[in-house]
Amino acid sequence: MSQPNHLITVSYRPTSPVPWDYSIRPKGAGKHARIKRGQTVAWTTKEGDNWTLEFYNNKTPLEDENTGAPLLTISGQSNGTPVGGIISQKPKPDDAFPYSFTIDAGSQSASDDPEIIIETDFRKLRKTKKAKSTPAKKAKKTKSKK
Repeated sequence: MSQPNHLITVSYRPTSPVPWDYSIRPKGAGKHARIKRGQTVAWTTKEGDNWTLEFYNNKTPLEDENTGAPLLTISGQSNGTPVGGIISQKPKPDDAFPYSFTIDAGSQSASDDPEIIIETDFRKLRKTKKAKSTPAKKAKKTKSKK
């Protein structure tokens, strides 16, 4: 995968009051990542041995960058190359895609439930609204005098 538009780094500290942390580049709420269609996203972690991400209910916004195949599950190695895909053009803005993120560490594993939310592409939205809001020219009505 080339350099992703969004990189989500997952941290898990079991003894912390808030054990899961999702940082995202560029800045934002990584646990509720807002990503536009056509952008790439990848995940990485430094915890455990390896990790797995699985979307719920067979619904995924991710596609393989090369084949266009839906990605329901992806996995990677901790401290390895970030793994992810491209957000499909199919989801609608504000569609949410919850997934489980599991970190395996030997005989133990930990799992959390973050989500991807499809962001509106405001540039496209402005063009559409501008085209729709242009009023049609009204024909002038003239009164006839008798």
